[in-house]
Amino acid sequence: MRRRAATPLVVAMLLPLATGCGGEDSNPFGEPKGPSTSTALAVGDVFTWEGGVMASVDDIDERSERGEYDSYPEGHAAFTAEVTFDNESDESLSLSDFVFDAVSTADGAEAAVIHIEDVTDGLQGSLEPGASERLTLSWSLDTEQHGRDLTFVATRGTSTGEGDRPEWAGSLP
Repeated sequence: MRRRAATPLVVAMLLPLATGCGGEDSNPFGEPKGPSTSTALAVGDVFTWEGGVMASVDDIDERSERGEYDSYPEGHAAFTAEVTFDNESDESLSLSDFVFDAVSTADGAEAAVIHIEDVTDGLQGSLEPGASERLTLSWSLDTEQHGRDLTFVATRGTSTGEGDRPEWAGSLP
């Protein structure tokens, strides 16, 4: 008789562990979280627009050498970010519909878009359904004046509604 009474108690205690009901971030099986529709992201997170178009900002890097044809003001740090697009929609995606800005997190100063020869890619061309592409975008900013913490803001020209301007926060190394 005692065994029967104890069995429901043990099941009730173990049920949250078996179902993963240990909180929002609880995942006893270690499955990765899916893409986010939150607009407040960290560098490396993936944002999904309505319709299945995804983007992430990854691998922020400061340029240590100035190339012969690189043009940005003295005193500015040149930096790049890798941006990855995944088109999981049913339609071809025009990359020229996107704009990526970089701003100082400290004071909102906008970084200047620059071109670094043999490094910078343009937001041009199209991406077919099911395809992905990784591009390198480049900016410069006076980090002595505005700091090294950055926010990258994406705008999709064809988007409507809320959540259309995701922001990725990160810092120059």
